[in-house]
Amino acid sequence: MRALRWDGKAVRLVERAPPEPAAGEVLLRLRLAGICRTDLEIARGYLDHRGTLGHELVGEVVQGPAAWRGRRVVSEINFPCGSCAACQRGLSRHWLLCNE
Repeated sequence: MRALRWDGKAVRLVERAPPEPAAGEVLLRLRLAGICRTDLEIARGYLDHRGTLGHELVGEVVQGPAAWRGRRVVSEINFPCGSCAACQRGLSRHWLLCNE
C-alpha cells in the first residue's frame, strides 16, 4: 500500500506493508483523504511529528466484524489510552494530555 510520510524534512510517497488490525480494530480501504491545517503545521515542525499524514479520511471497512464490512466510515484523529488521568477526567480527545 502507499502512504504519504513525513520524515521531519520532506514528504514522501512510500510503499508499506498492509497493516494487520488488532482485536477491536478494523482495516479500511481508503476512499478519500485530505491534507488539513494540522498536516501543514506538522510540516512546519509541530510537535516534532514523524509519520503518515492525512488523518481526515473516508474509508470502507474491509476487515473486521461482519456487520461492519462494506460500510463507509470516517476517521478520528485521536487514539487515547483510556486509562490515564486525562482520559478518566473525560479528556480522551486531548491526546497531548494522555499519558502525562
